Amino acid sequence: FIDYIQHDIRPSSEIQIRLGGRYQTAKGHMARILAYGSAKKQLYFESQTHTCPICMEEQSGRHCMQLSCTHVFCLECLRGYLDVLIREGNISRMICPHADCQAPDAGTAISDSELAKLVSNEQMTRIRRLRNQRRAETDSTNFAMCARTGCNLVAQNDAKIERLCVCKCGFVFCRVCRCTWHGVNHCAIKDVGELVEKYRQACMDEAEDGSSKERLYLEQRHGREIMRRYRTCIEEALSLEYIDANSVQCPK
Repeated sequence: FIDYIQHDIRPSSEIQIRLGGRYQTAKGHMARILAYGSAKKQLYFESQTHTCPICMEEQSGRHCMQLSCTHVFCLECLRGYLDVLIREGNISRMICPHADCQAPDAGTAISDSELAKLVSNEQMTRIRRLRNQRRAETDSTNFAMCARTGCNLVAQNDAKIERLCVCKCGFVFCRVCRCTWHGVNHCAIKDVGELVEKYRQACMDEAEDGSSKERLYLEQRHGREIMRRYRTCIEEALSLEYIDANSVQCPK
């Protein structure tokens, strides 16, 4: 009957259950029935012994866990496996360690509810932070990691105002320079020499391979100020070059 409820495609309010000599809708009873079935399955699982495919030892069901893909491992091996992945930051491989699930595109991800039973609160916090970082890196057009120190949330880029990011923690910042939101003003220039050198290199790279991505990024971030400073530096360099080529030092 539990399987019938789980697989029936009709809404729960349409399923009729006979209770106390009369039929009632399952809406108020389905959760209790499913919870009872899950508890019974867990008790049966814990009463059996299982062979862990990692350490190859037989363990009581109380010291094992069955993942959603039905593979069973002892808790010690599962925790050790996850500990390595978390320390290395390799959350993309946080899937069932069984050989059948390790093939490309065949792995079953370990769910958050399963992870909560296997890792510490600190490890779970690290997993969420790494997930947020990955999300921001893979979709930088729409998301960015919050620039506030200590906040590990992902902020969404504003759809109407370019460069504006608003985090759920309340911090509003510029996606480009990651400083407090400065409105329509261009990002502040901290190191003029380094910035001009980056712009010069970007212009040289564009002349060589035709890629203008870095140059456009710098101009978008700093506006005409960077171009004015770049021209000034070029003019100064040309002036010094002309003086070296067309003048001699006074002997006195």
